[in-house]
Amino acid sequence: MEILRGIAVSPGVTINPAFLIGRQEFVIPTSMVDTSQADKEIARLKEAIDAAADNIRELRGRLAGTLTERYVGILDAHLAILTEENLFNEIAELIRKQGFSAEHAASRVLGEYARQLSSVEDPYLSQRSQDIFDIQRRLLKELAGEKDEPLKDLTGPVAVVAHDLTPSETLSLDREKIAGFATDAGGSTSHTAILAKALGIPAVVGLGRATSSVAGGDLVIVDGYKGLLIVDPDDATVERYRSSMAEIDIADRSLGELRDLPAETTDGRRIELYGNIELPEEVRTAVHNGAAGVGLFRTEFLFLQAGREPSEEDQFFAYLHAAEELGNMPLTIRTFDLGGEKVTAEHRHQAERNPALGCRSIRFSFENPGMFRSQLRAILRAAAHGNIRLLIPMISSIEEVYRVKTIVADTSKELRSEGVKVPENVPFGIMVEVPSVAVAPEPFTREVDFLSIGTNDLIQYALAVERVNEHVATLFTPAHPAILRLLKNVLDVCERAGTPVSLCGEMSADPVYTSLLVGLGFADLSLNPNAIPRIKRVIRSIAHEDARRLASQALELPSARQVSSLLLENLSQEARALIA
Repeated sequence: MEILRGIAVSPGVTINPAFLIGRQEFVIPTSMVDTSQADKEIARLKEAIDAAADNIRELRGRLAGTLTERYVGILDAHLAILTEENLFNEIAELIRKQGFSAEHAASRVLGEYARQLSSVEDPYLSQRSQDIFDIQRRLLKELAGEKDEPLKDLTGPVAVVAHDLTPSETLSLDREKIAGFATDAGGSTSHTAILAKALGIPAVVGLGRATSSVAGGDLVIVDGYKGLLIVDPDDATVERYRSSMAEIDIADRSLGELRDLPAETTDGRRIELYGNIELPEEVRTAVHNGAAGVGLFRTEFLFLQAGREPSEEDQFFAYLHAAEELGNMPLTIRTFDLGGEKVTAEHRHQAERNPALGCRSIRFSFENPGMFRSQLRAILRAAAHGNIRLLIPMISSIEEVYRVKTIVADTSKELRSEGVKVPENVPFGIMVEVPSVAVAPEPFTREVDFLSIGTNDLIQYALAVERVNEHVATLFTPAHPAILRLLKNVLDVCERAGTPVSLCGEMSADPVYTSLLVGLGFADLSLNPNAIPRIKRVIRSIAHEDARRLASQALELPSARQVSSLLLENLSQEARALIA
């Protein structure tokens, strides 16, 4: 048995034979042709582009109605690139002037496009190079006359193990036959990862050596919760996973019954569950799963999705759409968390030595006042049409709060002078992500309407552990005693001040920590919409008094290992059914 660790990008577990797809390289039959053949090669190129474009259109037609336009739109982007006149002209020029074959010229041009993107420091944009490789692969297949469909003749479900899967390959997967996939390459922000979630296929990427560790037909377990690929598992491991999967299936079938029931402990403690979203289209999923509203709208994805700054109008309609979907329920909009490694092409800074501690989030907003005011204008305009709250990320000092409040007041005044309706009081809050705020939150409670604790960054900064660095990943844990005491300190201060506080990091979606968070005193949790029914089930299975005793015990322990052991020992039956 071998266990490989990667990045969990789509939840779920599957136990199936592996279907291995190796790294696909195209052999160019000839790189040069006689110049007299240029017109013939260019005609071949045109036919191949048209055929590849038709294939994309056919795939899009099959998927329309099964996925939201956001996902199918990836194919539209591929089609736009492939049929771009400049692309054809660049390839044709190499054929005509250099005597390259159509295959070689296409590979040269698209390869350079991909290399330029992959060299970009922004991980989101660099992973868009995979889309260019996807287009290149389609075009070269057509030029070579290949119609290879390795998954076409499958007779039963398999787990696909590949070096990588392009977005269109992922969209083409037959959900009836593909039970999961695992790849050597890939990242959490790739289109393939996004699509895996949309298709509901358990997926793990970034495994590094999956294709070299797996042989076709090997039994594998793809654990999309923990980011594991288990090769040739022993009988005990298979039985443990199958038992866990059966419990999860039973629980999932009854989760729909919880939609309209409160997240309330057995002794009457009410916990409000909100959804974390990246795009307005996800509001519907959050509401469907029983969310009481949106506790975190990560607006930077509006910027990263297109790689450019959306206009004020683009943002206004995005926020308005989300607010209208929610009706009277709250929509908490966090201003963009850009900078460092997450910037648009239009606002790329010189590389920083330590981007996590550099010009990101509110610091980036202050450095780009026009961009910041444009977003604030859109949010304030939308606030006249819904229950909208404004949330500011990565605050580290009270001076930053004063500065933001001044900018918000000036922007409101500016809009009113233009005759735009703006609410008198839009609730104003800050993220607690930096230890300086978690250690001394008192002055902030006097200046804001609410606080929201972002455990992802708070843990990273408090423990000096980069959360995406595989070399120190084991040190990143919410169970560290220092983290528990920081959370308790913020809760206690906010309770004395009468300031509402919520928790919106990944910790809130983990059933292992639910009892602890309830026992510490959290009444508001914001989490991935798909996790809401499961966390609600756990809450409804525990007593608040028991959770309080558990939290008190955890606060006295000196190590993360002891805290984790305590939490695991005290899991409710419902929580145990939700973890593998």
